[in-house]
Amino acid sequence: MDENRPEGRAEAIKGGIKEGLGAAVGDVKTEWAGKMERAQGDLQDMYGQAKDTIADATYAAGRQVTTFEDSLRQSIREQPYLAIAVAVGIGICLGRLSAR
Repeated sequence: MDENRPEGRAEAIKGGIKEGLGAAVGDVKTEWAGKMERAQGDLQDMYGQAKDTIADATYAAGRQVTTFEDSLRQSIREQPYLAIAVAVGIGICLGRLSAR
């Protein structure tokens, strides 16, 4: 978990308390200061969530690449002549494309 998430939640809770206290006593300035702190805490929490989501997606993509690589290695090991034929075919296609 990103460190921004708990800090943001704590800031939002503190701002909510300050907002409630300001509303209870009728102090508009304290109430709005609490609203601003709560909003800032919520934004910091959302930022931490976004960082966590990106980290999870990066990890998943890395795992997928590793799985594809393992699958490709196994296919080459099991069918080496087919792998050579595919490589030659790709080479010929790239050669023809670059010759134009």
